[in-house]
Amino acid sequence: MEKDVRTIDQKLTENGFDGVVIFTEPDFASALIGVTSEGRAVYDSARMLEYLRTEKNVTDDAAVDWVHHIMQELAAAGPGAPIIMHPLE
Repeated sequence: MEKDVRTIDQKLTENGFDGVVIFTEPDFASALIGVTSEGRAVYDSARMLEYLRTEKNVTDDAAVDWVHHIMQELAAAGPGAPIIMHPLE
């Protein structure tokens, strides 16, 4: 079952993480992998790229550009902003 923003908000609230800032447009719900102890949402960059390729039908290059743009925006977003994690292979 694919996650959606309402389901994520509900699950976060049920687990004591009310008010966590999450992405909404696009929601990257399938890329949300957890929450830090400080209450910041954590997203997997590889899953974000896959979401953009499959759900938004963008090219590989456009997906990488999109995620890099989001990362630049997050740098100025403040302490409660989501974190994008890059898995080590």
